[in-house]
Amino acid sequence: MNRKIKVGFAKCKTPLAFALVSCFVMLAGCKEDTAASVAPGSQASNRSGVLKTSVGNYEFTPTTCGLHREDDFDDIEIQGPGVAPDGEVFYFELSSTGEEMSVNLGVDNFFSSSERRLTAGRWTSEPYTIQTSGKKFTVSDIVLVDGDGARIDGAASLEIDCETP
Repeated sequence: MNRKIKVGFAKCKTPLAFALVSCFVMLAGCKEDTAASVAPGSQASNRSGVLKTSVGNYEFTPTTCGLHREDDFDDIEIQGPGVAPDGEVFYFELSSTGEEMSVNLGVDNFFSSSERRLTAGRWTSEPYTIQTSGKKFTVSDIVLVDGDGARIDGAASLEIDCETP
């Protein structure tokens, strides 16, 4: 089943506090599940993600692929380490509830902070729409900005496959 998700709180009927608590509980459960499956030779190694930009592809492996459906709203949380076109490591994060996507340059895990980031989304550049098909996600026409808010790319795209065989 193909679904289009307009990123935003407008469709969410759950009170914000409950939604945030649910999200953290969901992520904690997903982290637990995926931590065991990220071992070499595991099914998680088949997950893939690529952010296609004008300077090249930012390829990453989703280690967290959270999807929670409620009514007509999909709460999507995806995270994972990757490598930039120039070989630099980064950590990718996508949140449909936070309405933001970020590429944290120079770090390769969730608990590290980065001084340099590329971001996209309602709060930092322009809203985007996530299209879903099972556990495959695509986003087109992404406007990426740097940490200073300067436009880096106006037509980036994203493809993520969180399915495991």
